[in-house]
Order: sequence, then C-alpha cells, then structure tokens
Amino acid sequence: ERSVMLRRILNLMIVAVIVLMAGFGLVLLWMSYNNASRTVYQDREPVEGSPEDYGATDWRDVSFESADGTPISAWYIPPTEDKGPALLMLHGLGDSRSIFAPEAPELIAAGYGLLMIDFRGSGLSGGDRASLGYHETEDAIAAYRFLEQQPEVDPQRLGIYGLSMGAATALRTMARVPEAKAVIADAPFISVQEVVGDGVTQRTGLPPHSVSWLVVNLMNIMAEGDLYQVRPIDDVRT
Repeated sequence: ERSVMLRRILNLMIVAVIVLMAGFGLVLLWMSYNNASRTVYQDREPVEGSPEDYGATDWRDVSFESADGTPISAWYIPPTEDKGPALLMLHGLGDSRSIFAPEAPELIAAGYGLLMIDFRGSGLSGGDRASLGYHETEDAIAAYRFLEQQPEVDPQRLGIYGLSMGAATALRTMARVPEAKAVIADAPFISVQEVVGDGVTQRTGLPPHSVSWLVVNLMNIMAEGDLYQVRPIDDVRT
C-alpha cells in the first residue's frame, strides 16, 4: 500500500509539473503575442498643421505608391534655389510626418527642399501595420525616387534624415540607393531582434533573448515579412 501511495504522489507531482509548465508556456505565448501585436499594430498619430507653420510658402500635398502598391502620403517643400539640395524625412514607429516640426523650420530657412512622408500604417498613408523597417524601406525608396524626379531638385544633392525606426530605415535605404549623398540617422537600432529583446526586458524583466525569437516570429506573421533581415548594422558595413 505504501508503494502504491508513493506512486500516486509521484504521478500527481508529474501532473502538477506538466500543468505548471503548460501554464507558464501559455503565459509566455500571450506575453509574446501582446508584445508583437503592440509593435505591429500602431495607433495612428494625426498629421497636425502644415508646412506653412514651418515657414514654407511653396509646398504641396503629394502621394505615390510603394513597391507593393501601398499609397504613401507626404508633404513636398521645394528647395529655395533652383536645383537645390533636398532631404527625405523619415519618422519613427508610431509617429507621423508632424514629428519633424522642430527641425523643419531651420531646414526650410536654410534653403533645403523637404519630402516629409508618412510610412505605411501611419499618418495619412495606406496600410494598417508596421514592420520596423522591412516594408518601410520600400516606402523610403519610392519616396527617394519621387524626390529625385522633382524639377526643382538637384539629384546629386539629396540626403536622407531619419529618427529611430526612420533612422534604421534610412540606413537600409542608403545601402540600396547608393547615389544618395548623405544620411543622418538619429537613434537607429542595430537589428529588429536586438530592439525587440530590449523591449521584452523593459516590459517583463526577462532576459533580452529569452522570448525575442518568439516575438519576432509572431511579428513576421503579422507584418507579412522576414524581420530578421532588418539589420541596419549590416547595411552600415556595406
């Protein structure tokens, strides 16, 4: 009888461990899904004001399509001088073109032309999800091609200015548009996996790489892309 009792206790302990592990796995999956969803599906920041608020007297609303047909909305401000320099402005995750309100007045006053875009899923552009630079790079390339075709712009005097996700995208774009003359990358990340790992630690206290692989894989499904390819550190090396 004692051996039977011990066997029952052992079986109960095994079942309890399995239940605990299953529960922990479900909690981990839920946390990973929540992290991925919060990153990919961003609330749209409104596009506030207009270039007139930045001192521009000559500007227009423009739109063009990214490589997959997603409509991209932007403000185009021609350079002061004919065939002058211009910058493509790329905002961060969860922002819109309006984030450049502090920088735009000085750049316009200095004579630069500006193309201030909303990435897909942001501002007034099409799409409904973010991909931390995977699809946004195509948006930026389409924007660069639009900008270089403007008659007031000198194609030999174009640069790219990005913030955060926009900075990472600027580096990726620069590697794919080698004729661009300059890039200003303000606070880019090394790779999607690294930045996701940092976010996991901040939100949960878990080690960076504990579930980052699961979060990135879920983001791949949601964003319909391979976000492991988003490694601006490699683009800098090229």
